[in-house]
Amino acid sequence: MPYTMSVKLGEVLSPDTNLYVQLYGAQGETSKIMLRPVGSSLNKFERGRTYKFTVETVDIGKVELSYFNAV
Repeated sequence: MPYTMSVKLGEVLSPDTNLYVQLYGAQGETSKIMLRPVGSSLNKFERGRTYKFTVETVDIGKVELSYFNAV
């Protein structure tokens, strides 16, 4: 099941920060999913930029909560 989201980044700890999302829905939850920017040869996130992601995962129904974690 595809889920699409937009993420606007605030402060990023370092250029090499890894960004993860975990989705919670009416029918369950996903595991942590690593998000990576597309189109950059360096694959680094930039502060203040908005990124659009589509993740393919199990059907969890309507998303009720999403949790982002930067490591």
